[in-house]
Amino acid sequence: MARRGARGRARIGVYLVEGIGCSGCVLEARAVLATRYAAAGQAIVLVGAPAHADLLLLCGTFPAPLAEEVQALAQALPEPWACLHLGDCGGAALFPDREVSLPGCPPGPEGILDAVRAAWRTRQKAKPAGPAPASGEEVP
Repeated sequence: MARRGARGRARIGVYLVEGIGCSGCVLEARAVLATRYAAAGQAIVLVGAPAHADLLLLCGTFPAPLAEEVQALAQALPEPWACLHLGDCGGAALFPDREVSLPGCPPGPEGILDAVRAAWRTRQKAKPAGPAPASGEEVP
């Protein structure tokens, strides 16, 4: 079930994870999620805990020990969730079935916002199938 923002719209909670790299992607991602680009007005918000996130935003490369920690952290994300990996140095996907990749060093702000929405749509399609509604029940 999607969380709702103050205006009743579905919001996308983004949890940012910094890997190893030049930090260009981190700076761009933080700038996009700040007030200048009005991401919050588009219902895209940075959250402080993975348990509140719909999207895992990865910046940089993740060597094996760090990748294991990120995979463990992902266990705290509520289903369904998606992953967006920013930058050219991203390497192999940590979550191949959920991950959208955005190249660039660093990618631009508008591209990041578009990729967040694209990853969100992927998440929406990946929703686990629930039980069929009983006859006469309304489908949302």
